[in-house]
Amino acid sequence: MKSNSLGLQILWWAEIVVGARALLFLVPVMISKWQVRSLSPSSLEDWFLWVAMVASALYFFIGIASLAGHKLWRVFHAVAMVIVALLTLGLWNISGRQQVSLPLFCLLPAVGALCATAAAYSIKVKIQRA
Repeated sequence: MKSNSLGLQILWWAEIVVGARALLFLVPVMISKWQVRSLSPSSLEDWFLWVAMVASALYFFIGIASLAGHKLWRVFHAVAMVIVALLTLGLWNISGRQQVSLPLFCLLPAVGALCATAAAYSIKVKIQRA
């Protein structure tokens, strides 16, 4: 029988709290930008907002699914990391087309996704033997 370790529970709660906090900031910003029609897919800042919002939503829902006991929680972390990495590559592509150097803070969602996935795969699950 498997029991979740304290480290995993802390990771999952951190994903929920950080994801919810980021969404509470990003969703109103995106709505207001959409209402004034200034949301552009070719703008570097707007693309960063999309990447950060998708990453925070993914990890928020992954944290909830993991706490609920879904067995594929490690796979969910890997899939979310790949999605965030692809979105970050799109951000890098936009900055290359505009011939603008990419600010380092734009890489934070990808670095966060990499760290969360590394933590998910490195924290061991306790196995209780009967």
